[in-house]
This record gives sequence, structure tokens and C-alpha cells, in this order.
Amino acid sequence: MSEDTTRNLTPNEKLDVILSEIRALNASVASLDSHVVVLESKAYDTRPIWEQALAEIQEVKDQVRHFDHKLDILNESLFDVKADQRDLEKRVLLIERRPQNPPA
Repeated sequence: MSEDTTRNLTPNEKLDVILSEIRALNASVASLDSHVVVLESKAYDTRPIWEQALAEIQEVKDQVRHFDHKLDILNESLFDVKADQRDLEKRVLLIERRPQNPPA
């Protein structure tokens, strides 16, 4: 067990010991409070950076969405061109298979 160091002290001396311990605790709490304030200020300092990053991410998302739309249009156009090309190839094959009349 721990030894009672206040056993031989007068009531006034005991009160002084208690008050000095309370002051030490108050100083520790004040020190912790100042550290918390510093840490919180650093946390708030990153908020503008984070907000800027989110804005840039949203801008990239919008650009990708716009690019996707253009790509869809390009694909539709390509399919139309391919379909037209097949039709023309069939017509050319039909023309080439026809017997040709010799010039008279």
C-alpha cells in the first residue's frame, strides 16, 4: 500500500497540498486545451483544400459525363455509316454480278 504522506501535516498544510494539486491539474488542463485549439485550427486549415479537391472532382465528373455523351453520339454515327456502307457493298456486288452486255 502507498504511504500516507499527509498523516503528519496540520489541516492547513493538508489544505495547501490539496490546493497545489488542484492548481497543477488546472495547469495540465489548460495545456491540453491549448493543444486542442492548435489541433483544431490545423484541422480547419485543411477544409479549404478539401473543398477545392471536391470541386475539382465534381468538375472532372461533369467533363467525363459530357465526353460520354459525345462518345455515344459518335458511336451512333459510326453505326449509321457502317450500315450505309453495307448497303452500298451489297448494291455494288449486285451490279458486279449482272451480266454485261457487249457494246454493239
